[in-house]
Amino acid sequence: MTPGHDAFVDASDSASATVEFPDVVASFEALGFVRLGRLGRPVPGEIWRAAALYPRSRRDEFCAHLSVPPVVLRSPDATALVTVSWWWGMPEVRLRTALHDGSVVETLRQWDHTPVPPRAHGRLYRRGDLRQEQLMLNAPEGGREVDLAQGDADQLWRSHRDRVDAVAARRATSLVSHRTMGEAVVLSNRLARHQRACVSAQKRRGLLVLGSIALVAAAALVGVFTLPFTGLLVLLVLEVAVIAVLLGFRRRIYAGSLSRRYRTAGRPALEP
Repeated sequence: MTPGHDAFVDASDSASATVEFPDVVASFEALGFVRLGRLGRPVPGEIWRAAALYPRSRRDEFCAHLSVPPVVLRSPDATALVTVSWWWGMPEVRLRTALHDGSVVETLRQWDHTPVPPRAHGRLYRRGDLRQEQLMLNAPEGGREVDLAQGDADQLWRSHRDRVDAVAARRATSLVSHRTMGEAVVLSNRLARHQRACVSAQKRRGLLVLGSIALVAAAALVGVFTLPFTGLLVLLVLEVAVIAVLLGFRRRIYAGSLSRRYRTAGRPALEP
């Protein structure tokens, strides 16, 4: 999402007749859900910029599917909004309910298989926790409560309602009514801003680690040019020892980095 711009607009008048996973949309409509419209992206080139994160051979596929505006529906009791879109061959289904205390409860359809990872995330998708990768926007302390569910439309809806009831009771608040496409756009943009904040926070943590490594490397270079031979030899031995320890504990260190990555505490709060 480009800073200063909304991520989504009402695209109900879109010329595109294509609907991703029309069977899923029809399943929700069979439960009494009402189709409100479609979400579009107002910034030209936004999808292509996102596609640049993925392997070159898959970018055309990514852009073709992400250019199809997601369908938005509201629940029969107007307590939830549902968006249905595409994500690497799977239906991307998001059920969302805003609460009067400013928090949002969100239930995502769990991935059926491993999606194509961004180029920098291949190792994370292979060795990390795929469930947690799908929950990277979960920030319960910050007011965004995200969880996964499996099954058809009925099962997803039941799971979401149960979660909403539990969260509303725990927070001692009530549900906001969702009736119009305009309300759906506002909520989608609010959550998109939170996503951008979470991604930025993750990048800052990565830069902090790289900065620490750079400082250690700089200190080593200073030592090379300023220390006498004996001191330089000691420094070299210490560096070899540190490298050996890091190699010996690399699995544990990597596991620790994953634990920090998946920790919800400290994630940005959802803006009102």
